Amino acid sequence: MSVDPMTTEYHTVDRLPEIRSVILDVYSEVYAQDIATDPFFALERFEERLEGHTSAPGWGASSRR
Repeated sequence: MSVDPMTTEYHTVDRLPEIRSVILDVYSEVYAQDIATDPFFALERFEERLEGHTSAPGWGASSRR
């Protein structure tokens, strides 16, 4: 039995242009049902919140491969 190693990366706000589409894709998939029924979860609203969070000092996001 072989196990695939997992790599973790940490992204700061300067990498946001590179990872933004991935963040939005994941959000859209995870919240698809809520997006369809509740305006709070609209992708545009999430993008506004993302902008707010990423403008805070020290913002970062981890990803795994």
